[in-house]
Amino acid sequence: MRVRRLFYGLAIASVLLGLGHTGLTLPMYRQLSLPALWFAGSGLAMMVGGLMNLLALRARSDDRLARWLPVLSNAGLTGFALVAWSLLPAPQVAVAIALFAGSTACSLALLAKRA
Repeated sequence: MRVRRLFYGLAIASVLLGLGHTGLTLPMYRQLSLPALWFAGSGLAMMVGGLMNLLALRARSDDRLARWLPVLSNAGLTGFALVAWSLLPAPQVAVAIALFAGSTACSLALLAKRA
């Protein structure tokens, strides 16, 4: 039960971080441009990852793909955040790494529990 609660909190935080990231696009870039679109897309990816985690918490599926997709999504977002850290070692990137690494661990724990 603790893992599910932690996973829920991380999922909500991921959605909120993504919303904030996407919402800051125009104030930071002032106009629509390719870098602005990439910035907004990163925020959307965070939101979709968090929403996938919320869905995974509700799903009661025996479908192996449905159980593995959150693991793969979270691992991919963790990797993306780690690469971002190499280019921008800033506190917000560290938060993203912690959120998605924690989500990866929680999704793996739930996967092991269901196996």
